[in-house]
Amino acid sequence: MTQSTPPSINFNNLLESEKRRKEIATHIAEAHEEYKQGKTQKVTVDKLMADLEQ
Repeated sequence: MTQSTPPSINFNNLLESEKRRKEIATHIAEAHEEYKQGKTQKVTVDKLMADLEQ
């Protein structure tokens, strides 16, 4: 019976992925808070794109 080698784990990639997940979670929490405070507005995609072009 032959033994297979386990896959290698790149811990730097895991740490970077975890760091990015935490950043995204922070952004989501900030966005929820801004929504609760009424700091957001509903616009159509066309309006958003027009505003971005200016």
